[in-house]
Amino acid sequence: MKQRFLAILLGVALSFSVYASLETGDFIDDLVITNPTGADDYATADDHLRLIKKVVQASFPNINGAVTSSVAELNLLDGVTSTTAELNLVDGITAIQEASAKLDELAALADTDGNFIVGNGSAWVNESGATVRTSLGVGTGDSPQLTAVNVGAATDTTVARVSAGVISVEGDTILTTVTGQPLDTELSEIAALANTNSNFIVGTGTVWTVETGNTARSSLGLGTGHSPQFAAVNIGHASDTTVTRVSAGVIAVEGVTIATISSGSFTVTWDDACTTSPADTWKYVKVGDMVTVMPQTDGINCTSDSAFFRTTGAELPAAIRPAIAKIVFFGFGRDNGVLARTCLSLATDGNISFGIISSVGATCSVSSWTSSAAKTGQLTTFSYILT
Repeated sequence: MKQRFLAILLGVALSFSVYASLETGDFIDDLVITNPTGADDYATADDHLRLIKKVVQASFPNINGAVTSSVAELNLLDGVTSTTAELNLVDGITAIQEASAKLDELAALADTDGNFIVGNGSAWVNESGATVRTSLGVGTGDSPQLTAVNVGAATDTTVARVSAGVISVEGDTILTTVTGQPLDTELSEIAALANTNSNFIVGTGTVWTVETGNTARSSLGLGTGHSPQFAAVNIGHASDTTVTRVSAGVIAVEGVTIATISSGSFTVTWDDACTTSPADTWKYVKVGDMVTVMPQTDGINCTSDSAFFRTTGAELPAAIRPAIAKIVFFGFGRDNGVLARTCLSLATDGNISFGIISSVGATCSVSSWTSSAAKTGQLTTFSYILT
């Protein structure tokens, strides 16, 4: 009997030794991290596993599927004490605004009718009326730039810019004092004038009036008593009969110089030593550069003591003086009673000399007359060219 009691006592002791490292618990934080120990019997392994499953299920009683949240995501719940109802307030929200002092400023602003929220450089504030218009750059002291302005209606009275200083209303340019004459009494005078065919508006010095025909032409300086100056005049056609000025008193038609006609007379006075027929009147006609001279007597008769037979000075008028000296052959005369062929020399300075040709082939000599002898010669019409 005593032996049997000792055997039972030994078995209890052994059983206590095997299971001494198996803890008890209901939740994860009841588990002892050092269990099982190395001395535990392998037979206790199933007890440890059952304990682990027990506390895991007790700690997560509602997990009935895979949990895919990361450690970082799960850690977001650290310190959260919200109730289920409070957490349901953000149900469906995918992004949450972070807390901000500026949002606190906005939350404190009054939503009074006409209030605008405006930044003042350091905080958000309320502005309204003239204050907010100034902040927008459209206050009474501002000059905003707009493409156009609709006055009183959305579309039918649009004021727009045409060019610098010029505006339009619905596309019609507005007359301003900068670009046109403002309405005044003179415009009223013009408005009252009749627009009869060929009427011209002309100022009289005091009022505006209308003129026609000769009256208007005279006001323009083109009347019958005027001599207007033009660079050219087209006669009867726009281009093929153009009259232009070549030089003083000379005109051209289509570039062709027109010969002008002039006439006159002058007195020829022969040398003072000529004692008979000392003077004569000669007439001339000038057509372009051609001059025709007509002595008014048939001949000249003179007695002098000089071998020269010439005028006393520049008798030839400037208008018909040649550009180079001219020799004109006349007919016959007599030198001291001897028949001689005569000639006339016209100098560029207007002097006229009566000469003789002493022999065939000789030139006209104005100093070959016999001194102190009678000199006679024929005077006939003669012509020469100025150039």
